Amino acid sequence: MQPEHADQAIRYINAAKAALAYFDKHLGKYPFPNLTIVDPPLDAQGSFGMEYPTFITAGTAWFVPVGLRFPEEVVVHEFGHQYFMQLLATNEFEEAWLDEGFNQYYEGRIMDETYGARSAVVDLFGFRMGDLESSRDDYVHNDDIALGSSFGNTWQLPVGQYSMLTYTKTATWMRTLEGLVGKPVMDEIMQTYFIRWKFKHPNGQNFIDIVNELVPKRLGSKYGTDMNWFFEQALYGDNVFDYELLSIKNQINEERPQTVITVRRNGDGKIPVDVLVHFKNGKERLFFWDGKARQHQFTLTENADVLWATVDPKQKIYMDTNLNNNSLTLKPSSAPAAKFATKFLFWIENWMQWLAWLA
Repeated sequence: MQPEHADQAIRYINAAKAALAYFDKHLGKYPFPNLTIVDPPLDAQGSFGMEYPTFITAGTAWFVPVGLRFPEEVVVHEFGHQYFMQLLATNEFEEAWLDEGFNQYYEGRIMDETYGARSAVVDLFGFRMGDLESSRDDYVHNDDIALGSSFGNTWQLPVGQYSMLTYTKTATWMRTLEGLVGKPVMDEIMQTYFIRWKFKHPNGQNFIDIVNELVPKRLGSKYGTDMNWFFEQALYGDNVFDYELLSIKNQINEERPQTVITVRRNGDGKIPVDVLVHFKNGKERLFFWDGKARQHQFTLTENADVLWATVDPKQKIYMDTNLNNNSLTLKPSSAPAAKFATKFLFWIENWMQWLAWLA
């Protein structure tokens, strides 16, 4: 530790412990008796966040508060390379996503579980952000997302797209795959991949083969005979996913209530989605749509009007580029407005107290 960072040593240690325990449980054993964490000085920040066998560099500054978890984030991320860079040792020149992307996904899982899914990266002055949430934000708000972004080999990447495509897009489609198959199956996929291929230098197809082996075995034909359709779009394609709850129409048809719910696919990406419908009598129904058509209608004859409906209620499709259009209600709630009004007043009061202190 640098002397000026000594009080932050415990942050590094706690993050390393969390990463060790998580990988041990969810992927495989760390096979070495030692781990060295080096804390570089601020004027050598070019050396922050590097990975070597059993040796990583972290990074912080004396003024980094507890609510900004960059020191923890960099330790968790660089430790993860002990698995993907070292023990699996994929070809980073050809397929960097197998190391950096997988590692970014696990960084998100570990940070979110350890420090909170909505506060893992930032929890300061009322502003919060999770780690996987941060990866998704970087992916969906990239300037080139509307044009589509895909890659095969690392050296084929467009200029300026390495970070987004390799790190955050991969973490986001990995989280989407987890949403589709469920966390237990996802953990089995990753554990099988690690155990079967450690020290053997796997490639992307080796991973895809394991997905195609285990998903039909555990989920049957829910997603077809294999998951190639997913990888062709999410990994190797430039498809953009965006599903919208377009309309809810309650009507009387032959003296019997009937509701027509319209769901629309705005992007060129096609992926199965759930649609949750909430009725005025408190009942709810969950529907499954293959997501292939441009538009789909559900005609319901429940003896009650529909109050609201949501596409992808559990946010399985983490690659959906616009979550704001996923739900629709006929009776808007005042709670969100009240929440943000309270936050606004909080900041106004603090600002006025600050001005009074200056005076």
